Amino acid sequence: MDEIDPATGKVIASVRTGQGPGSVAFGEGSIWVGNVDDGTVTRIDPATRRTVTIPGIPDGVGSIAFGDGALWVAGNTDVVKIDPATNAIVKTISRAAEFGISDLAVDDQTGAVWLTFPDYHTNKFGNPFFVSRLDAASGTFVKAYHGGCCFSGILAAGGGSVWFGDDAGNLVRFNASTGAQERSQTYSEKQFAGMTVSGGTLWLASVSGDPLAQKAGGELIPISVATNRRGPSVPVGGAPAGIAVLGANVYVSESGGGVVPYVSGIVGASIPTGGPAAGIVAGEGYLWVSINQP
Repeated sequence: MDEIDPATGKVIASVRTGQGPGSVAFGEGSIWVGNVDDGTVTRIDPATRRTVTIPGIPDGVGSIAFGDGALWVAGNTDVVKIDPATNAIVKTISRAAEFGISDLAVDDQTGAVWLTFPDYHTNKFGNPFFVSRLDAASGTFVKAYHGGCCFSGILAAGGGSVWFGDDAGNLVRFNASTGAQERSQTYSEKQFAGMTVSGGTLWLASVSGDPLAQKAGGELIPISVATNRRGPSVPVGGAPAGIAVLGANVYVSESGGGVVPYVSGIVGASIPTGGPAAGIVAGEGYLWVSINQP
């Protein structure tokens, strides 16, 4: 895990986590890292860089998200809730999805927990996705949407809304509490690789061009939460993986290595990292990037 000082644009520390660090989150003053290969979560104290490993997550670790005072961890089909006060699993929702949870998000306004996973029953080239929300009364996930396309589905949540995006350029907005679909839009020849909500803007990272032709050219796309209007695209390199917002600035991690800063309306030189960058999050004034070491 690399810690980056945005003021200098340099890696100032590397913190060892579990095996295969991927999804990252910030909450309760800590950095949280989901370790795919050993099925653990690493909690990092940003002030001391000391770590605590949380084992015993039976269904593996994929996407993680912090919200409603807890860390939520998506495995293959299960979702677990970790209490930051004890670093212990306090809830397990078995069979939250049918197979292969792609992403998980928690809305900061309502505390609503959402997930998405592919529908492999269609037997088509490029599967549609299910998007589900956690029902507080039953404690189970209820499907709110079936659609989208292809091989990757991602979520973002904030301000009472949830967005689903896929690698065919489909973007769907939902009411976080009710699950009602509020808007659907398709951006042709976009492959959405990451997105986050901050300061009234939905930031989308995409790879431009025809997915089958594998054309290079990563973009950062701002969309107004209030009006759903798209702003001008910003070129950010060829392989975006994740997005973090720190103040008025946006940072995009690159799966090929490095972090691209978009500061004061200008794209800066890529910040070198210790390997291919995966998840990225802002916490306590610094950027934290999970690194896939060879």
